[in-house]
Amino acid sequence: MASKSISFGMDTNLLCTASTYDLPLLKHAKIESTFLLILPLPNLYTHKYNMLFFTIIATALATAAAANPLDQPLSGQALQRRLPQNEGQRTPPSKYYGISLNINMKPIGEQPEYGRAPVELNMLAQYTIKASEIIFDQGVHVNLELSTVLCQAYSDVDGVVPLGKPFSASESLYLAQEPVQLGSVLCYVSGDT
Repeated sequence: MASKSISFGMDTNLLCTASTYDLPLLKHAKIESTFLLILPLPNLYTHKYNMLFFTIIATALATAAAANPLDQPLSGQALQRRLPQNEGQRTPPSKYYGISLNINMKPIGEQPEYGRAPVELNMLAQYTIKASEIIFDQGVHVNLELSTVLCQAYSDVDGVVPLGKPFSASESLYLAQEPVQLGSVLCYVSGDT
């Protein structure tokens, strides 16, 4: 292996090392590999330019790594700017539409222990409890007729894995004899399906 050091002159302060490797299997071929080492030489004139060069390169690399817009999640304002305005967006309702559910947290057959759970229509309500039964609270319904509402319970908070079938004010939902994990509930007007 042969190694040479080359200086590029007085203006730049760079030292380059070039290495040549001989391969015994290929008699007529040589592979040259050049390693560029940037080293400050003991020259007071060019030392400040080396520091400036390192600073510029380091700043450019840090800016490029930190400012990649594809890797950063969008904030609320940035997301609003990227969404098309008024295309397929529903306006928020001017009134609240909601009901209240009673969730039994004890096993079926024991004295029920109901917890009240308010649910806004067409919004996934997330819970992290164990339940054996869900019934409508007949006295609580806001801006709607309770007989038109259906609800679906899910075992996960994302509303993906359903628990049982949809239930209504006239038909309670019995989940199991022993309480099972209830993750979320979605309620809607039966004509909205």
